[in-house]
Amino acid sequence: MVVSSGTVDLRKGADLFVQVAYKVIQKKEHIKFLWLGQFTDPWLKEVVKYDLLKLGVSEKVGFIGGRENSLDYFAASDIFLMTSREDTFPLVNIENALIGNPIICFDKSGGSIELVGDEGGIVVPYLNIDCMSSAIIELAENAEMRKRMGDFLKKKSLQNYLTEVQAPKIFAIIKKYL
Repeated sequence: MVVSSGTVDLRKGADLFVQVAYKVIQKKEHIKFLWLGQFTDPWLKEVVKYDLLKLGVSEKVGFIGGRENSLDYFAASDIFLMTSREDTFPLVNIENALIGNPIICFDKSGGSIELVGDEGGIVVPYLNIDCMSSAIIELAENAEMRKRMGDFLKKKSLQNYLTEVQAPKIFAIIKKYL
């Protein structure tokens, strides 16, 4: 299971998610894709539905809206896919990292790269859906690699991104300027 999350819009790459899913399913039809998040544009919602239907992947690619229990969906998945064209430092990456999901993202797209690095998933060239699709297949076929990358991200997140770690740093900066 490959999961993604965020507002369903072009900046978050919902259209790219559909294209990547299609390419993967063409080679590995057992892999399923799920997006958690609300559509903000009725036109894009219709385009996505149309594309899923025309590509014949409606049964394997789901856009299920927002969920209060998103962590349960992340925990039930194997890979987190960040298709954003631009995103500063998505909290959803940290949530998946803490669960131990490796992350696949685009380079030149924002803060995901800093979290993933060379060991926490796979960074592919910007908007290269062929490379992104290949990365999914590579991780899907290699449980040991998925575990190693997921464990790395979990450890990195626990050491660097918890409130207990970052809040004192933020407080010190604020205190410095008061």
